[in-house]
Amino acid sequence: MTDPVPPYSGIEGLWNADPIELATMLFRQVFAPRYAEVLPRRGVGSLEEDLAALAGIQLPSMRMYGTPPGSTLLQLGLECVLIWERAGIAARESHGTNLNVEHQVIMLRMGTTVLQSADPEATVRRLLGR
Repeated sequence: MTDPVPPYSGIEGLWNADPIELATMLFRQVFAPRYAEVLPRRGVGSLEEDLAALAGIQLPSMRMYGTPPGSTLLQLGLECVLIWERAGIAARESHGTNLNVEHQVIMLRMGTTVLQSADPEATVRRLLGR
């Protein structure tokens, strides 16, 4: 059995994708498995791994902050989070003290609408237009 073909072809495929399409794909990748949780959330740093999966790339186990490909994936991930926030489907949240701060993205009520939609991308575009 072969692995499924990823929706994007490498980093270039992610970078050249329509931002709203990419944000919708990443939203579904991140939150569909967490839909039934009391508080669906994902660490901001984990978005790099989620995007890498969408692009079919393997990230090295040891990465340095600010170096490729993680730096590009972080940029794209944060761009997606901004789109989610504008659409009202997810928001950033940080908690902790001093050097022990955790940054997460939490799915909001309208995120359920996207996950249940027959056309999630159209739903995100509609929410952005309200």
